[in-house]
Amino acid sequence: MNATAKSLSTNSCSLFAYSARLPCGDAMNATVYTIPNCPKCSAAKALLKRKGVEFKEVDVVAEKATNQWAFDENPMFPVVMLDGARTEGFEALKEVLK
Repeated sequence: MNATAKSLSTNSCSLFAYSARLPCGDAMNATVYTIPNCPKCSAAKALLKRKGVEFKEVDVVAEKATNQWAFDENPMFPVVMLDGARTEGFEALKEVLK
């Protein structure tokens, strides 16, 4: 298991085990924070679907009132939360899901 996957371990299931389709406990909790007209956001959602990771999508512009952090912090989109671990940008997500 690489260091990134190890850091994303949960009580009974690691991201490595989940993405590699190894047996594990509970499904992962994943949220993808997107912005409109973002090709990398679309690519991230497609990658998660290919890997079999179910996720909730949040458009931070449409839901600005509850996502002010996205405007204050100026993160690289998409921002993906996998069991509480934050990943910014499509390339970083690809590395995590290797």
